Amino acid sequence: MNPFTHILILEDDDQLSRMYEKILQHANFKTRRFSQIEQAIQHIPRFDPDIIVLDWHLDNHTSAPFLEHLRGLPYESLPQIALISGKKVAVNGYSDLIATTLLKPVSVSQLVKEMQHLQGLAEARQPYQQIEGQFLSPGILEVGWHGHVTGEFLANNPVPEMGSAHTLIFNLQNLCAARFTMQALAGDCSTLFHLKQIHVVYDVEELTLAQSIMRHFNFPAEVFYYTDPDDAYAAVMQV
Repeated sequence: MNPFTHILILEDDDQLSRMYEKILQHANFKTRRFSQIEQAIQHIPRFDPDIIVLDWHLDNHTSAPFLEHLRGLPYESLPQIALISGKKVAVNGYSDLIATTLLKPVSVSQLVKEMQHLQGLAEARQPYQQIEGQFLSPGILEVGWHGHVTGEFLANNPVPEMGSAHTLIFNLQNLCAARFTMQALAGDCSTLFHLKQIHVVYDVEELTLAQSIMRHFNFPAEVFYYTDPDDAYAAVMQV
């Protein structure tokens, strides 16, 4: 099973949501759970879900607005959607987005089996990718990667401003971006040799991994690590 498979859970019943999360984490999936559509939408670029477990009825409303938002994503980046409902429903206009429908109550074995099936379908999915780069001041560049960042994507989408920077902030608050980004940079370390400082911001779950990767590559710049981007900004602006 691919340990990088991400499942986003959108369910307003906290007890059910926690149960789904516990089951899926035990099955080695990475999960994030939300109870409100707005929260889930905000986290899609960062978490980049491969699969979404979606409750059809949220706070007495349907999840149609959430499906409408997903329709706006690139087709090749659409996650597999497992719709969950207490009764059979007709999701008119959205049937093309839904891979499977589950009726409550959903058993442990049923949930895991369906997610493993959708995992296979999600392997052909292209990651949702977005690059943001900006100079905070002359010579200080922040580069933020959202979604799963692969070596091929970095190679085909270089950041031209990097060559004129002496201090770099990698804002990589993503569960998987740490692995992919640093592995990609290892193929061409010349982009980092001229830097004096590298400030790495990681999700707290990936900080140890980030440190081990950076030590392995032995970049000549001073490297600092943070789990809060505000701490990185404050440190850089004092340079």
